Amino acid sequence: MTKRKAPMLTVEKVRDYIESIGAERPSHATVCRWCSKGVHGMFLPHVRVGKIIFVNRTDVDKFLSRLGKERA
Repeated sequence: MTKRKAPMLTVEKVRDYIESIGAERPSHATVCRWCSKGVHGMFLPHVRVGKIIFVNRTDVDKFLSRLGKERA
């Protein structure tokens, strides 16, 4: 049995996904900043292919969960 992986999302799709789970839609620059500079020492794991950034949807969920715990 093969394990199914979560889809890879572009920055625009990450923004759409975050909005769809009920959070405020972040800007394009914010998502890129989470990848490159992080926030509170946490980085959003990503893969860059040329100029395009891809993020695993599961990593987005984990990042938002850790960020929420940090702010609480």
